[in-house]
Amino acid sequence: MNIAEMREVLLWCVIFNVGIVVVWAMLILVAKGWLNAVVLRWFRVPAEECDRINLMGIVVYKVGNLLLFIVPYIALRMVG
Repeated sequence: MNIAEMREVLLWCVIFNVGIVVVWAMLILVAKGWLNAVVLRWFRVPAEECDRINLMGIVVYKVGNLLLFIVPYIALRMVG
């Protein structure tokens, strides 16, 4: 796999992961009650913690996306 192919793969990973974050955020905005019910059923946490769990999950996911896909993509763009 050459550098151009790696850049393309990383770009598609970024696009896919940003799409997941957008869907997750839309679920929080639109279907908050349903999403909280799912979290409460799966993890048995207090209702007050549902928003914190979702927001921290989004933050961790975005940081992972930044470190694993966006930074290597930028580095490969700089190299070639």
